[in-house]
Amino acid sequence: MPFRFSILLSLGCLFLGPAMLLGEPALPEASLPIAAVTVYEDRALARRTGEVEVRPGINTIRVVGLPVGLVETSLQASLPGEVRAKVLSVTTRTEERLETQDERLRALEKEEDGLNRVLREIAARGAVLADQERYLGAFEQVLQNGLSERTTLGSVKAEELKEAGEFLAVRRAAASEERRRIQVEQEDAAEKLEEVRKRIAQIETPARKTIRYADVVLESAGDGKVPLSVSYLIGDAWWRPRYEARLAGGRLEVSYMGEVRQGTGEDWNSVELVLSTARPSFGSARPTLAALALDLAEETPARTVASFAATGPMAEAPASPAPEVGEGEPGPPPEAPPPPPEEVTVQESGTSVAFQVPGRSSIPSDRRAHKLPVMTFRDDAPVLGLETTPKALRYVYLRGKTVNRTNFPMLPGPVDIFRESGFMGTASLPFVAPGKNVEFSFGIDEEIKVQRRADPERTRVNVSGRRKEHRYAFDTEVANYKAEKQAVLVLDNLPVSDVEEVTVRLDASTTTPAKQDEKQGRLEWLLELQPGEKKMLHLEYGVTMPKDFTWEALGDNVSAQPMR
Repeated sequence: MPFRFSILLSLGCLFLGPAMLLGEPALPEASLPIAAVTVYEDRALARRTGEVEVRPGINTIRVVGLPVGLVETSLQASLPGEVRAKVLSVTTRTEERLETQDERLRALEKEEDGLNRVLREIAARGAVLADQERYLGAFEQVLQNGLSERTTLGSVKAEELKEAGEFLAVRRAAASEERRRIQVEQEDAAEKLEEVRKRIAQIETPARKTIRYADVVLESAGDGKVPLSVSYLIGDAWWRPRYEARLAGGRLEVSYMGEVRQGTGEDWNSVELVLSTARPSFGSARPTLAALALDLAEETPARTVASFAATGPMAEAPASPAPEVGEGEPGPPPEAPPPPPEEVTVQESGTSVAFQVPGRSSIPSDRRAHKLPVMTFRDDAPVLGLETTPKALRYVYLRGKTVNRTNFPMLPGPVDIFRESGFMGTASLPFVAPGKNVEFSFGIDEEIKVQRRADPERTRVNVSGRRKEHRYAFDTEVANYKAEKQAVLVLDNLPVSDVEEVTVRLDASTTTPAKQDEKQGRLEWLLELQPGEKKMLHLEYGVTMPKDFTWEALGDNVSAQPMR
């Protein structure tokens, strides 16, 4: 009796499982689809929603299919306020399970059966061919015996011998070709079958896989289905602002895009997507200051250096208004109208902004960039102008200026530039507040030519007593090869001294600039050019310093220091 009982107990463990023996029924499982995702700059907040079946009293629902890498402390479960139930607790854990890839295994087994069938068909064709070859051999023997007898009697004609030889040769050749084809097909099918069997052996070996689930404890006053939501933060997801600026027919269209990437391990299929500028990764803890300690150290003697701040085209300087093409200086920018309705929903909370992407979006977990349109604003009359900095590059660029016509800031990010001719390149957009000016460069205008040359006769050094003067002179030529009148803004600069003994003086022969910033050394000329017209600008300046100062000039960037 004890032996029989032990056998029955073993069979029960095998077929019923440990949960049934212990009296613990399996928990009802729910696989909630992802309904909405909020993407931050370095992570995402995913929300899964679906209906679950509950009974009166305490219910435990196991939500399966959660990503392994979610932030456990961020996991939350919630129910709508109108249902007669509430969430008591939510916990999550991970498990390692041994599993086989059933779908792939079934596909490979089906392929194995097909290859075995092909091999059987090839073998059958080989057997038929062997019978044909035996029949051909027997026929050849009979034919040879008959011809031999007739040759003895002298009744065989030459045409009969030739026809018999050609018939046998054709049959042998056909049989040989078929034998070769059968052998090739058999080897190919056998090689494929061996590869499939290797893959089947690999899949049949169970692999360990980590899974995550959450147990949600609910208290319900009745039975039926209730909508349950589970949300959590997960890393390996981020978004960056990206823009497109399109200039066509004198009209400017600026598109605000969100470039989203994610490798969370779960695909976002047809979800409500929100792009947020909030930073949950910074946490809520306030920073603390570390103590500062002072110590004595031997001072290294410093060398006195006289230098110049040579302002170039990339130096920070107040932006000048871009001239309209053929119209001179523009007036003040127009007031920013409200954004187009029903195109984007923007929610502001303190210092963060959340953009509701229109419609539904699908972002696979492939870490590739997916550009999503957020909103678009247009300017039918942007301020267009031609600008050149020949000191840096001998090209004239088309510049367009508008204002941020939205109620939220344009965050720093890349901007893709397009004109009627197509894609022009990618530039960087700085932070632009609502209603503030924003500029775009629309590439080179090949019909406006510019050239800047140094004047070797005027570039020299003059020494007088204990002082010396370095003189520099440059000529800049701008030519208009367009059929219309054009206005071109020319930018240049000269050194700015920060040493009392060194002075910089702009020569009277310099073409009078329209604007001069003495602190930055920035010079601007606005040239009005008729079709086919050329104009020349002259820039000349002198740098005076003590005779014992050394002077270094690297292009137009210069520095001076006392000789030692």
